[in-house]
Amino acid sequence: LGWPDAHVHFEQFLAPPVGEPFSIRLKQSGLVVDVAAEESMLEAMEAASVEVPHLCRGGACGRCELEVLSTDGVIEHHDHYLSEDEKRAGNKILPCVSRAKCSFIELNL
Repeated sequence: LGWPDAHVHFEQFLAPPVGEPFSIRLKQSGLVVDVAAEESMLEAMEAASVEVPHLCRGGACGRCELEVLSTDGVIEHHDHYLSEDEKRAGNKILPCVSRAKCSFIELNL
């Protein structure tokens, strides 16, 4: 329609996708948090009274970014914050929208 790219803004609102259940191991506290198929990692940690900084809950702001120490599967990134290189490296996750296809993921939290 003739609008310059610099003047175009869009927003996308997503719910975390449903997936297989898995567990989060929290390295610093030693806690293990189970994530159900229909909840986000962030929701599971909040239900377990684990404080995680967050803001948008949509994978855009990066406020909830956590360090991944290990996993026995693959991370399913659904955010818009991490670069493609960061996603491929597999050492960061945004728990508000991303999941892991695994039995466990260990986070530096």
